[in-house]
Amino acid sequence: MLLNYYIMMTVLTFLLYAVDKFAAIQGWSRIPEKLLHLLTLLGGWFGGFLAQVIVNHKSSKRTFKRLYWLTVIFNIVFLLTYLH
Repeated sequence: MLLNYYIMMTVLTFLLYAVDKFAAIQGWSRIPEKLLHLLTLLGGWFGGFLAQVIVNHKSSKRTFKRLYWLTVIFNIVFLLTYLH
């Protein structure tokens, strides 16, 4: 059950990062960073990581990455607590 949730959040987060990257290239309206961080906080952190590596999106923005890694730490602590 929890694994399915994390897979779903990973896919959703990756897709929204990719859409935001495409929107940035096209000069279109962007997905707010707050939403991307919320998705990573809610379990989509691996999708965010994959998008930063594969799509090269948000990979060089230091303030974004700092908050991103805090969401990863939160998820790891949550998982360790939940699985314990």
